[in-house]
Amino acid sequence: MKAFTPARVRNYVNHGSFDINETDGFAKAPLFSAYLLPFLALFGTHLWVARLGILLFFAFTLYCFIRKNISQRYQGFAVGIIGLQYMVFNYSHFAMAEILAACCIVWVLHFYLSYTVTGKLATIVWATLAGVAAVLIKSNHLYVVAILPSVLGITLLYHLIKKSALIKQTALAVGLSVLVNVVSALGAYLFIFLPNEALYIKIFNQEVSGKFEPTFGQLIERAGHNWDAIATAPELTVPLATLAVTAILFLIVRVKYFSDTKPLKSLHLLLFSSIWLLIELHKLTVLYLPSRYLVPAFLVIPIIIIALLEQIGFSRFKLLGTIIAVTIIGISSYHYSQAYSRRSFVINNMNNYVATMGKPDRVILGSWAATACWESKNITMPVWENYFNDHGFMEKHPLAIITEVDERDAEAIFMRRGVDLKAQRDSARVFTIGGWQVCVNWLKN
Repeated sequence: MKAFTPARVRNYVNHGSFDINETDGFAKAPLFSAYLLPFLALFGTHLWVARLGILLFFAFTLYCFIRKNISQRYQGFAVGIIGLQYMVFNYSHFAMAEILAACCIVWVLHFYLSYTVTGKLATIVWATLAGVAAVLIKSNHLYVVAILPSVLGITLLYHLIKKSALIKQTALAVGLSVLVNVVSALGAYLFIFLPNEALYIKIFNQEVSGKFEPTFGQLIERAGHNWDAIATAPELTVPLATLAVTAILFLIVRVKYFSDTKPLKSLHLLLFSSIWLLIELHKLTVLYLPSRYLVPAFLVIPIIIIALLEQIGFSRFKLLGTIIAVTIIGISSYHYSQAYSRRSFVINNMNNYVATMGKPDRVILGSWAATACWESKNITMPVWENYFNDHGFMEKHPLAIITEVDERDAEAIFMRRGVDLKAQRDSARVFTIGGWQVCVNWLKN
């Protein structure tokens, strides 16, 4: 497992050392690292500090979005439905880039909805820049820049068919969004990619190669396999089933009872969120689909649900809409309480253990090193076969090597380089983290 943590920022704060070539973390996620830097510099390089920094941004994003874009009657429900959705709540306090990037997509939606009300093109600029920020937070969110132009393009097509007076304004919005994306891409190419061209080519080759099935038929089969895995997980089945139920009820309301005079803004919210969710579906074709990749999808699902419930609430079905909202919050709270009771504190225990044994001036190697060294202040360096630090790593005179027991996390690089961890260590301790057996190997010195 390539545990993605702001290790370079932590090394910089603790030791003043910063080398972009030691890992892909800063190169793939420069804005994520930049966001956490002031928190870690001010309050110390602790895991709880990084987690709190992420949670604050999520809470601020949720507050601003709900306050401005959900009717007052449904704001309380929105906090529970969105904030307590299992995947969203679970990742909202992890020190990981995915929830931060997902929040940036919410800001794209927020500024887009502002545009639909005010017609100000400046909000399109801000919306597009929020999408660019999602990419800079973690580069595998490149698809985000396509969401806003797609929504605006569909809106433009609608106005063309209806011969609306908004054709010119919408066309300008589409052009402006594309222009901001192009200028941002050019700036990233000139000032980020070119100065580190060899590094980025290395990273992109690794990111793309072996990630997808080779044929279209196999892609479809892989998508079906991933969908089955998602749809059968109890915590994920509930929001998917709820989305289906509320969508059906919404269609009934729209056909028979809905009045167009009230929540037009939530129709724009539905359009954007639906396009967002459809674009997220491309992840189903990925060979390895960790749950963190699904965070944006499971953030937009409760947003769609609350938008549907809001529409239903302006019909004679409002009582039913309220019952559904309360039920969703109750089920989400149950799953959260179950997750809370399952806490094992293994990562905390591993961090405290390494801190008692570590020497801050020494290097600790391994793909799990960054995860294990929040409290020890050691310099951490990942070691991955044919990727980073795959040669000369023992010349760093490491204090410890932290890897999975079978070394599959780094494609058995230590075995391949003739480093027998069992022979070279004087002590070791194994921690079970989820489905992984992580071994802290203290080397003989």
